[in-house]
Amino acid sequence: MNYSILPTAEGDIPSEREQRKCKGPDPEPNVRRRIVLLSLLALATLVIALASFAYDSQHVNTALVESCGGSPEEATSLGCSFDVMSFAWLPSRCFDQELMLDFLHLRRWQWFTDADGRHPIDQATVAKGTYEHLYVTQEYHMYHCTYMWRKMHRAVQHGQPLDGYIGSLAHTDHCESVLVHPDSSWGELTTSIFSKYVKCPWGTQNLERDGWYRIVNGTKVAGRWVLV
Repeated sequence: MNYSILPTAEGDIPSEREQRKCKGPDPEPNVRRRIVLLSLLALATLVIALASFAYDSQHVNTALVESCGGSPEEATSLGCSFDVMSFAWLPSRCFDQELMLDFLHLRRWQWFTDADGRHPIDQATVAKGTYEHLYVTQEYHMYHCTYMWRKMHRAVQHGQPLDGYIGSLAHTDHCESVLVHPDSSWGELTTSIFSKYVKCPWGTQNLERDGWYRIVNGTKVAGRWVLV
């Protein structure tokens, strides 16, 4: 049953907003989601501030920056591990396997070699880190962002170094845009992810430099140009 507000005086016509209030809660499902995402963004800002302070005081001045070479084979030989959720090769000091597995178990994630979603790749194959480029859903993209922030928080809590991917302000800005202004629904296959090679450790004095890179046709491409 629907109700409408009666005019209280001649010419007092209820506004469209008032009529919607009388009909019950706004059915738009994105409102709650926006609130959650904005809350996550606020939390991420706090985490970044804490991470910068804690990390710089504990690691940067004495730690040698490591990288993972320029191919999956070289990365493996250097002791690096492939993080499926960040889609990146990482030195062992910056690899949080426990957190990665937790996020991988949250959903039955899917990866595809084509934008139409006709050619899926299983998780075990993706985990080998041999694919340079795959397609994922918008939901995966959003969880990727929250994963990176949680990883940063855990590094601070456990006194571990930050890597050059989560230490990048550009990536945080990118994730802010993804969460606050999503351009597609969660299930749409709209996101391209690219294999990355990440440096470790990384601190505030490195922010103007590139903390990670891609390999394109045998050449290193600075991470600032590709953020996912």
